[in-house]
Amino acid sequence: MASRSCRVNIMGDLVVSGTMQEIVSRLNLIMECVKNREATGWPALMGDESWTYTTAKDERVCPVCGAMDDLTFQGDTIPEKFPFYEMVSDTEILPNVHMMYPSLKGACRCNFEWRDAAEVLEARLHEEKLMAAR
Repeated sequence: MASRSCRVNIMGDLVVSGTMQEIVSRLNLIMECVKNREATGWPALMGDESWTYTTAKDERVCPVCGAMDDLTFQGDTIPEKFPFYEMVSDTEILPNVHMMYPSLKGACRCNFEWRDAAEVLEARLHEEKLMAAR
């Protein structure tokens, strides 16, 4: 019995085509991709991430931190520009700027917030599913 070629449209622009066996195989790869990503996540601080520097916005903010308030940095630039940074969560970083400048008194109270996290993660996962569907 000859196998027929089919096309399956998944989530709009994700199209899997081939024989039923090939489609099932590709769909299994996509599911494996999703499961792996749920378990492992992505590496931290990639270039497609936009992190916004935020100060405490009060009279105690130092001049170094004040000059960076509300600036946006790409994730892959943070380790070089802020070598003492600390990941607090998947979407928040402490830059620890005062550790780079001994003349600054007190602990740095600033942070970075990942502004476009949901959009970036959705785009990354979609791209991986497209790759698995090929």
